[in-house]
Order: sequence, then C-alpha cells, then structure tokens
Amino acid sequence: MYVPAGGVSTRSQYRFGARVKPQCVVVLTLRGKGRRLSATLRGEPTMLRENPLLKKMIETGEERMSKMAANLLSNEKLMGALQKTVTAMTEARGTVEKGLQTALSTMNVPTTGDVRKLEGKIEELERVFEGLSSRIAELQKKDTQTH
Repeated sequence: MYVPAGGVSTRSQYRFGARVKPQCVVVLTLRGKGRRLSATLRGEPTMLRENPLLKKMIETGEERMSKMAANLLSNEKLMGALQKTVTAMTEARGTVEKGLQTALSTMNVPTTGDVRKLEGKIEELERVFEGLSSRIAELQKKDTQTH
C-alpha cells in the first residue's frame, strides 16, 4: 500500500484502481569495513533534504544500525552458529549429491560427470581422427606422385 508524504492512506483509492506513488524513497546501504549504514533520500522535495529534524533522524538511525550491525558481527555465539549452519549446509549438499549420483547410476541415467568424461573421449577421438585423416591424405599424395 502506498502512503503519500502527507501520511494519508490510499486504501480507498486502491478500490477504484488509482495508485498514489510515494514522493520520497529512503535507500539504506552498508558501507565500508566498519559496516556504516547510510540513508539516502531520493525523489523528495528539496525542503525534506534541508529539514534538520529529518537529518537528525537519519543520523541517529545510521548510528544505531551501525552499532547493531557491529554488535551482531562481533557476537561470537552468533558467528559460531552461522559457521555451524554453513558447515552443515555444505555437508548436507554433499550427501544429497552423492545420493543423487547413486540413484541416477542405478537407473542408468548419466550424470554430468559421465557426460563430461564422454565429451573428453570424443574430443580425443576427433584429434586422433584428424591426425589419421591428414596422414592418409599425405600417403595418397605420395601414391599419386609415384604413379
């Protein structure tokens, strides 16, 4: 639901198919090694940019979000839990891939590894065939020159 800068809900206008777009957008981004959060106002009237109350709110929000991000990143328990989760996901993925390869081989369905091996063999056979073809062409030239 869109709410214009005046703060009036547009729910009743939605019923009739009208859409009221916001007059400003706040874009939050994390910057730098310290993970500083910054907010950017886009599309707003110039009066909003110069509003000291809005500037103070943005600065306060940046500081609080930066502190919160720093606290989360420095929390050893959280980082340990994230590391365990990533490790478990990696192990689970490996288990699933092995199970899938086993199931595919049981059904005689080639895996991507099987296809790659066959492609390598085909490329090798093409090189051998090209070598033999050029050798045959040389022998035919010699044979035609001697006759």
